[in-house]
Amino acid sequence: MLVFEFILNKIYYPFVKYRIHISIIFLFLLINVYTNLAKQPTAWPVVIGFSLWHFALYIFDRAYDYKLDAINQPKEAILPKERNFFLVLSIILCLIPLIILPLKNRSVFPYLPFIPVTFLYTYPLYKGIRSKNILLFKNIYSALFIWTLPLAFVAYFYTNTEQTFYEIFKTYFLGLFIYVMVGEAFWDIRDMEGDKDQNVKTIPVVFGINVTKIYLIALIITDLFVVGKSVTDSTIIYVILILFAKPSSPRWIFHIPPLLALYRFIIPLLNYLPLISV
Repeated sequence: MLVFEFILNKIYYPFVKYRIHISIIFLFLLINVYTNLAKQPTAWPVVIGFSLWHFALYIFDRAYDYKLDAINQPKEAILPKERNFFLVLSIILCLIPLIILPLKNRSVFPYLPFIPVTFLYTYPLYKGIRSKNILLFKNIYSALFIWTLPLAFVAYFYTNTEQTFYEIFKTYFLGLFIYVMVGEAFWDIRDMEGDKDQNVKTIPVVFGINVTKIYLIALIITDLFVVGKSVTDSTIIYVILILFAKPSSPRWIFHIPPLLALYRFIIPLLNYLPLISV
């Protein structure tokens, strides 16, 4: 038990605190665009630039909402003394691709629309209203603007593909869109009590845990039968977690799905190093 507590407090929580594992997954997804989708050498300036942007978005969200995180996930919350550093860091990370991409003869224009995406998820737009506080919109915002659209943009604008943008999104990223929608609502179960106190309108807060679980299972079924995904061990694990998860469940349980995804990316890469193209 002492070993488990040590791993949680000294290794696990510091790792997930800054959402490093989430941005590493995005990094692997970007590499996957080149190695599996486009079947061409990895354009590392593009991969690095968009990975830095993705990390900047999560760091900004963590730093801006440090007080809410201190309620929902105290062991993972950014400390008040760290806040200003990470706010500035997020801005710097967003600007770095503006240097990297032109320097390596890559167009910067497909990247530009995602700069405001970094801040509009968290920062109040009008009279304190924020994208992440709007029922269901926060889930769609994350699935679309933070995950699938940037990957589709990279595939369409930064590879040699001859497919249309619609074909790329439907074929390769519709399933990921649904998967992120599941993940967002699943994490909302974890944050239910804090979100309720802060008047954040999430599916669990508005409709309750049982309706949320029905919604999550319906999304997974949609992914299986509409998108055509097969049932895997990850699917089974996710369904079990959904059925038994509740706001009082240990925080680490809610990080199992992304950690499983990270594991599935890392194992194949141990046996394959993508070609480097700059």
